[in-house]
Amino acid sequence: MNAESLKALSLLIPDYLGGHLSEADREAVETAMREHQEFRQQVEWERDMRNAIRRTDEPLEQRPDQLAFERMLNSRGPTPRRRIRALPVGIAAALVAGVIFTYPLTKPTPQFETLTDQPAVTVEAIIRLAVTSDSDMQQLLERYDLELVTSYPEVGAADVRVPRSEDLTLTMNALREEPAVRFVETL
Repeated sequence: MNAESLKALSLLIPDYLGGHLSEADREAVETAMREHQEFRQQVEWERDMRNAIRRTDEPLEQRPDQLAFERMLNSRGPTPRRRIRALPVGIAAALVAGVIFTYPLTKPTPQFETLTDQPAVTVEAIIRLAVTSDSDMQQLLERYDLELVTSYPEVGAADVRVPRSEDLTLTMNALREEPAVRFVETL
């Protein structure tokens, strides 16, 4: 019997196991099983699979050996296999929690500056400053190294540029404490 004949006979195995073959086909399958060990193993494997499937279709109460086994497993609590299956889920949950809770703490600091980066200490700002007199304005411009941008002498105010090297918040707080200053705001 050649390989093609065995392949054709292997297509008949389900009908052989179900008892649906003619006498001639049944004898051909049984002859192939006697003469070829691999073919016999294939038939046995398919028979075992059918029996296993048939057994799982039966209600648990009709399989006392399986029922006793299930009761034993359930009474012993979680088995090592069940714990091992839960291990990847636990690890994944721990990793996600770690990322979520440590992300704000590990925010990277930029190692370089781009054209769009504007740190507070290097921002050039223009502020509006109102003082009591022109002479006070001149003294403040010199003392804080401010540059006059626009002057409004009729109201005693001026727009001034704070140098890039100065911290805007510190400069504004210092100006607010000056006795000659009436008003300070950023533009």
